[in-house]
Amino acid sequence: MNAELPPLVAPFRGERYAAKDVSALIAPPYDVISSEDRARFAARDPHNIVHLILPEAPSGRGGSGDRYAQAATLLKTWREAGVVRPDPADSVYIVAQDYAVPSGERRTRIGMLGAVRAEPFATRRVRPHEQTHSAPKADRLALLRATAANLESIFLLAPDPDRLLAQALVKRSSGVPAVTATRPPRPMPGSSRAPTASSRSSCRRPIRASPFSLRTASSSGRGAMHPN
Repeated sequence: MNAELPPLVAPFRGERYAAKDVSALIAPPYDVISSEDRARFAARDPHNIVHLILPEAPSGRGGSGDRYAQAATLLKTWREAGVVRPDPADSVYIVAQDYAVPSGERRTRIGMLGAVRAEPFATRRVRPHEQTHSAPKADRLALLRATAANLESIFLLAPDPDRLLAQALVKRSSGVPAVTATRPPRPMPGSSRAPTASSRSSCRRPIRASPFSLRTASSSGRGAMHPN
């Protein structure tokens, strides 16, 4: 690890829904949402995140670019109405997800949201995981440019051999969460069981941890918005 390199992960000033329970406002990653699912999430609440991450062009207008402009217009409207608000200071966002495995056992996964420096893979601090196609990348870039906001997070894994980071996250997540959400039950593949998952999110100041590298685990996810 090159000690002269700048910090890889840093807190950031995000935007969040003003609501304390965001169950009706969340959605899975954009690339796993079918057209039927999109309609279902969109109908759940006019401010569901799906209206931004999978925008539709206004009625009576054509052209693929219109839907990105629509997302930007919606986000501007939500900001003006106080639906989403910027946090007062840079933070690390801690997320605890309670869920059940097929056996019925309850488990909790705790992670964090932070800003990750964009840098060449040659530094070996951020390592690729999967090949991505040009069309989805162009689509997400167009949305990013139109809204000037990162509406989706990237799921990353980081080594933590001494467990210092894990211990810090568990300690910080033990208080009253700033935001909660419960995902509606959905049957698991090959099973009629429909486990319910819930999430708790808190905003905290920077957590000190050992230097680490990151490995991409998935191309998308949900999280706090990060204005560019």
